[in-house]
Amino acid sequence: MERFRELVTAPFEEYDTLFCISQAALSVVRAVTDNYATFLRERHGGAPRARVRLVQLPFGIDTEKFRPASSEERAAARQQLGIATDEICVLFVGRLSYFSKVHPFPMYRAAVEAARRVGCKVHFVLAGWADSPSIMEKFQQAARVLAPEHRTTFVDAMRPEHRLRTWRVADVFTSLSDNIQETLGLTILEAQACGLPVVVTDWDGCRESVLPDQTGFLVPTRMVRGATMDGTSRHLLGETSYSEFLGETNQTVAVDAPSAANAFERLFANQALRSSMGAAGRAHILSQYTWPTVIRQYQDVWRVQEMLRREHASRHELSTAHTPVPFPDVEYSFASYPSAWLDADTRVVTTDDAPSQLTTLLELPISNYLPRPRIIEPITLAAILDLARKPCSLATLETVPGMAGESLQRQRATLAWLLKYDLLRLV
Repeated sequence: MERFRELVTAPFEEYDTLFCISQAALSVVRAVTDNYATFLRERHGGAPRARVRLVQLPFGIDTEKFRPASSEERAAARQQLGIATDEICVLFVGRLSYFSKVHPFPMYRAAVEAARRVGCKVHFVLAGWADSPSIMEKFQQAARVLAPEHRTTFVDAMRPEHRLRTWRVADVFTSLSDNIQETLGLTILEAQACGLPVVVTDWDGCRESVLPDQTGFLVPTRMVRGATMDGTSRHLLGETSYSEFLGETNQTVAVDAPSAANAFERLFANQALRSSMGAAGRAHILSQYTWPTVIRQYQDVWRVQEMLRREHASRHELSTAHTPVPFPDVEYSFASYPSAWLDADTRVVTTDDAPSQLTTLLELPISNYLPRPRIIEPITLAAILDLARKPCSLATLETVPGMAGESLQRQRATLAWLLKYDLLRLV
């Protein structure tokens, strides 16, 4: 964020170019620089602005390395990982961090429900790495609790040969990202290059990587206004680490489990659909994301940049600099990330199994971490769920004993947590 603010005040020129790998990332840069320019204008007058050019270009994909597996490669890889022929393999590839990458709850919640409807067995493969053994243990515990009737295999993706093998075993790729540090989701592109249908979130640059209903499905995401109100302030004051800041924010992002379940159901039940979407995904990558295609786009930008630099040099223009301010809160900086923002008049209803699931989710470390910003008393949460048995607004739920009198952020963060873990759903 400091570097983004410097785009307004440091001696950059109009030919200088910042490449953003997604439109979502570009939106963050604009939000922060526009906010800082407004601050400087109010303090000092004039017309401050970010002088640099912002250009959106994605990463490229090595389509020879990432390609559909042959039937022999697929059979051998599935045998090595112990995946039965009658199991649907759902693959996630990436860092295993529920704080700062992707929370596994909606994947398990949705895929298990889809498997129940279709009557099939699912084999989850999580190919990644964890920052500590304790985090890996929490992921393993979550698999046992959230998908007890299905198998989960963890693959050490720090070893390239293991990581490449996992692409050959999958039937469906998923990455239900819910974290603000995400920008594009390179593995989503790699999955499509490998001919896999994808189920990913309608979130940040992830939504830009997929052709909806052609190469995969986009699952809606939602955030509640007010739930992250003082998160950046506390982080800047040193009350929370960056990891804690990400974790607290992540706990306020809800992935629509019913929509994800519907997407998985369609793919689990229809092999022809998996094949057609996978083929469309491969064609999508070949047309848009090969390195030669991407590099040609960079070369086009560089040609324009050189022309602008020469024009600027002929005018001998100078720049000036000022001091930065803290970056805006999450709701402003990352306003473009979720599919929708929920307000006080949003109506919700308690899910059928919410009362029984509440105790489990409160006791499970992977779902009840960093509780300080929200209310965690079981009596209060049960009262909220009881009131919402009949559809009502978020504002109505804020009047429940134990919620009334609390700060707006604690109220909203509490409701966001209930939405995140599918205890409440939108009407």
